Amino acid sequence: MAADSEAELDALAKGFRERTKREGKRFRLATDSECWFAVCLKSREHKDALLTAARLLAIGDKYLDGTPSLVPLSILGPPTPTERSRTMRNRFARAVAGVRRVFSRHDFSSGRGRS
Repeated sequence: MAADSEAELDALAKGFRERTKREGKRFRLATDSECWFAVCLKSREHKDALLTAARLLAIGDKYLDGTPSLVPLSILGPPTPTERSRTMRNRFARAVAGVRRVFSRHDFSSGRGRS
């Protein structure tokens, strides 16, 4: 009986150790700053204007999965090495231009658009 209890406790301890290792790996992946970023704005209206201009509001308004977020921005995946720099600059410039158009029509002091 003591041997069974000892084996059971050993198995339980092994399970906890394995879970701790998995949790550490999950935490590192979730907090890896190379695969996520944050944008802070002054108001909810600014946030909504940005998400609308970037055509991301349909995906979410707070935490966005990055892969579906690439589709509205016309960044469907990593470019080939030959198109990488020119194509990415052009796609980013178009996205920024869209955001600027929306922000230029918005009166942020009153929370309402100019149009």
